[in-house]
Amino acid sequence: MNNENINLKIMRPSLKNTNKRITFTEYRDFVPLRDFILKNICKPFFDHIKGTYVKVCFYNGYAICKIVDIFYDEDYKYEYNKQLFLTDIYLKVQHGIDILKIPVNIISNSKITEEEFARLKINENYEAMKNHIERIRKLFNRDVTKEEMKIYENEKKKSVYGLQKKVTIYTKDCGSKYLKMKKIGIISRPIICMKFISI
Repeated sequence: MNNENINLKIMRPSLKNTNKRITFTEYRDFVPLRDFILKNICKPFFDHIKGTYVKVCFYNGYAICKIVDIFYDEDYKYEYNKQLFLTDIYLKVQHGIDILKIPVNIISNSKITEEEFARLKINENYEAMKNHIERIRKLFNRDVTKEEMKIYENEKKKSVYGLQKKVTIYTKDCGSKYLKMKKIGIISRPIICMKFISI
């Protein structure tokens, strides 16, 4: 049986306990924070996060969404433990009937509130959700194998190196623009390049 089948089996509501309503305190523990996601983003089994609910910070407020898929697109930066990294990982999340593409760095690092829980309409079975999040925590907190550690370290190195490389490229780019502008008399003092800051 492949991982996809296992995931479907775990998340499929069982006939037992279907009437059990998930309480606020129980559900709050089912929603991992941004730090948990970022801590594990480079691990080779990160795709198992699919099916998990997260609190997402949108322009007009917070929303609780379900991660339905992971995909790769343009690089962007994120901060974890006061260190900058680069990643190309995006999440597809479901909110109601809408499927949205989000970068991982807009996942909230604060716990879900009672007010947010009250607005939430969830059809998941309690036992299925509990089993899923327990499996995720156990998987992500277990000791990694030597082979997995190599992949994990390589991914982290690539993300740091990629960030440093981009900063160097943008710095050089800004430097050459500054020299040209200074030469023709547009500016007389150094400028700060903000190109990388806006993502």
